[in-house]
Amino acid sequence: MTWIPRGIVISKIGARDMRWRRCKGNARLCHGLIVLLVGVTIGCVAERNPASDAVNDVRATGRVEASDAPPLSLPGTAPDGTPLLSIPAHATRLPDGDIVVADRGAKALVLFDSTGRWLREVGREGGGPGEFRMVLRVSRCGGDSLLTFDRSQQRITRFDITGIPVRTIAVPKAFGMECSRGGIATGTDLVGLGFPSADGPMMTARIRIPDAAGDSIGHIASVEMGENRPMAAIATIAMGSDRLYVGTGSRAEVNVYDLSGRPMAPMRLDREPRASTPGHYDAAIQKMLRQVPDQASKDFYLKTIEGIPRPEWLPFYTRILTDPSDNIWLVTSVPGDGHTALAALRPDGTEIGTLTLPVEMEVWEVGDDHVLGGVDTESGERAVVLYRFRIRPER
Repeated sequence: MTWIPRGIVISKIGARDMRWRRCKGNARLCHGLIVLLVGVTIGCVAERNPASDAVNDVRATGRVEASDAPPLSLPGTAPDGTPLLSIPAHATRLPDGDIVVADRGAKALVLFDSTGRWLREVGREGGGPGEFRMVLRVSRCGGDSLLTFDRSQQRITRFDITGIPVRTIAVPKAFGMECSRGGIATGTDLVGLGFPSADGPMMTARIRIPDAAGDSIGHIASVEMGENRPMAAIATIAMGSDRLYVGTGSRAEVNVYDLSGRPMAPMRLDREPRASTPGHYDAAIQKMLRQVPDQASKDFYLKTIEGIPRPEWLPFYTRILTDPSDNIWLVTSVPGDGHTALAALRPDGTEIGTLTLPVEMEVWEVGDDHVLGGVDTESGERAVVLYRFRIRPER
């Protein structure tokens, strides 16, 4: 498979047939480094803009400021009914504003321009270079590379500036990925996953840290990954240019490592615990059910979790991310809150400000001026939405 230059656009006929036509422009992609640790997202994208009704509800505090620009929602179908997205699992925004979506259902990467116009689809099902079986992640991890993570094939594929797949990195037993300019970190050897239980064992995992070529530069022998039950605090990983951040959100702190895996002083958070509610618990159950493929499996899952009591406290955070300026972003909201709240901190832990979005979003990426993620619509489908913000400079 080769990346289709921007001078070529694929027009679809029916659901999957394609024909080619010429247009103007040049393709631009970026490459960098990755950390693996992601989950599977099940869903589709709706035609409506799920964020358009609540543009004015975006709020910010501190040095973070909400942008006046309306949110961008990528279309799931073309005006003629042709599907454009199937099961979006992740997305990244390129320097020119284009957005690349990892479509797990289509087993492809789907490119949209900065206005949300569909440009082309790249990839197909297979095991060859640039082909996918379960693409769960696409990330811009530096200046001139785009990397993808295929969980089924347990490999990272690196694309060059023209979109040609130039390197495949095997990541045995990997279950997720993150990335930065500093290197690649992969979560492997997950231990303790079993049936949901109120008193099940704490899951642990090993973190492998390779460089851009796939050669190991460090590792963490064991980190807590959380428990397998609804509303449990589950570990999240993020990578800065020279640090790795890991935490479950069960405590008001984030564990910090250098890129060799050596522990550093943890980041303490000035946060008070929040009590959970039945609404939070139901929302957490529904979120887990969305990852179950059929009704029989959903029924089995619901029976399995009967009798598991609701945890007393909510996690302090549900996601750790870093932006290109090495700021740390914590998603402090949980399913059932009805919104998405993010706290921005400097690497020393001092707070920059907060950003509150009017929808519950699975946050995939925070850039210097945007938040990109997936939003479940009222019909249960998945939309890819981008919100903009800005950080006021220091005086």
